[in-house]
Order: sequence, then structure tokens, then C-alpha cells
Amino acid sequence: MFWGECAVAKCSIGKGIEHCGLCSDLPCDMLQAAFDHPEHGDNGERLANLQAWARGEDSYIELGTFPARKAH
Repeated sequence: MFWGECAVAKCSIGKGIEHCGLCSDLPCDMLQAAFDHPEHGDNGERLANLQAWARGEDSYIELGTFPARKAH
């Protein structure tokens, strides 16, 4: 369960779009920071899902499917 305010969701709602995949700024700095968060991040699966949904694909890539990215 999520507690608090989600800045990413608030941004989408403010732009009147269903999800970030439909945003012309994808991936923006705010979304990338959420994806790169050490506790809540992933290896690119969320971004790939958003891009697929924006193309109208009804698919879902499980988190942890992609190989781990190397630290910079």
C-alpha cells in the first residue's frame, strides 16, 4: 500500500494524461529519479512497460526481468 503523495502521479494528473508513457517528456528527470531510487528502482522494466502501453500494447514486464544495470 502506498502512503503519501506521489509526485509522478500528480504530474500525470496535472497534465491530463493517463500515465507517464503518454507524456512527450518521457523519461523526465523526476521519473528517472524514481526508477533509479535504490529501494524502489528497477532495471528499466517500468520504463519499458510505460513505452509499450503508450504504443497500445497490453503487456507487462515483471520487475527484476532485465539484467541489473552497472553503477556509474
